[in-house]
Amino acid sequence: MRIGIYEDGTKLVEDVHFDINSNTLIALTAEFDVSTGLPIPRFHRADTAFAIYNSITTYEKSSYAQYIIAQPYDKDSKPYILGVYSTNNKFTPPL
Repeated sequence: MRIGIYEDGTKLVEDVHFDINSNTLIALTAEFDVSTGLPIPRFHRADTAFAIYNSITTYEKSSYAQYIIAQPYDKDSKPYILGVYSTNNKFTPPL
């Protein structure tokens, strides 16, 4: 089976939300993991009032949702979302 891997970005309404299932703030930019090059999962934990305040006042709201998708080339197969994260579309190369 042949599979294509694609990425796409979608503009977001810049608004921060709380995800009760992961206890995290959604739609804030996260720092990147240097080993994978992807944002650190569950970076904005909402464990304390200070953690929430710190995330909201330190990090920008995300303006895009970035999707990584696998699409099999078979005619009737459906795509799979491999990953999704929010970003402000600004990247700084490592020093």
